[in-house]
Amino acid sequence: MLLQCKMAAPIAVPGMSRKEEANPFNYTEDQKAIKKLALKQMAELWPTVNPTWAEWVYDLCKNTDEDELQKIMVKCDTNPPKHFTVNDPRSHLYEEAQRQSAETRRKKLYT
Repeated sequence: MLLQCKMAAPIAVPGMSRKEEANPFNYTEDQKAIKKLALKQMAELWPTVNPTWAEWVYDLCKNTDEDELQKIMVKCDTNPPKHFTVNDPRSHLYEEAQRQSAETRRKKLYT
């Protein structure tokens, strides 16, 4: 059974205003359009990245001085993170993950 739903027309309530898009960096309409396009391109390049994270990176890069960004990049390259991913060779779980991956591949080949 297929249900048909009709969309209700927006109701203007006196004294109430519609919710506006958050704009903490006070982007102009042109800047918002450029940001939307950049986020779309980022999503195409890196489809597995969370869209919220991509937006954070865009805002950080757009609203931070080049010198400060360079300092952040150097810090990230020189200071090891507190937590590593399993696929990072610096992780204590790396060797175990590699062994399990090899076993899985071997089982697929021989079954």
